[in-house]
Amino acid sequence: MNFISLSYFVELAKNLNFTKTAQKLSTSQQNLSIHIKKLEDYYGTDLFHRKPQLKLTQAGIVLYDSSIKILMESNNVSSRINDIKQNNIGTLNIGVTPYRGSYWLPMLLPGFFIKWPNVTINITTETSARMEQMVISGELDFFVGIKKESDSLLEAIPL
Repeated sequence: MNFISLSYFVELAKNLNFTKTAQKLSTSQQNLSIHIKKLEDYYGTDLFHRKPQLKLTQAGIVLYDSSIKILMESNNVSSRINDIKQNNIGTLNIGVTPYRGSYWLPMLLPGFFIKWPNVTINITTETSARMEQMVISGELDFFVGIKKESDSLLEAIPL
């Protein structure tokens, strides 16, 4: 079973006509029949009554309902993975001291969420020294505070 076979099956179940479905899918009737046969072999049952006219069997109805959900979820996953590949989705862990956070976050976050609406932000409030250690350990991506240690591995960027 594969997604191509499922999508061919869904189209055939909608049209109930091999010729029209093959034309719509830009494939041959033989290729469409092969995909349907693969699914029937996989599930070990007929998915269509072929005579007197093409009609879904009870197993075909069950597969049709499930296939719609499977194909939609596959599209959702593909879309989400594409967003991840384009860095449009993810989580950003930031730390701020309470005073700096109350000043900077209201100015920065609205514009951030307009540009990256699918990024989740986790905000941590700690002392600057603690947040510096959290960045070094990978718990935070960055923090807004005072750089305490002069020999730190971190780079300070003045705001």
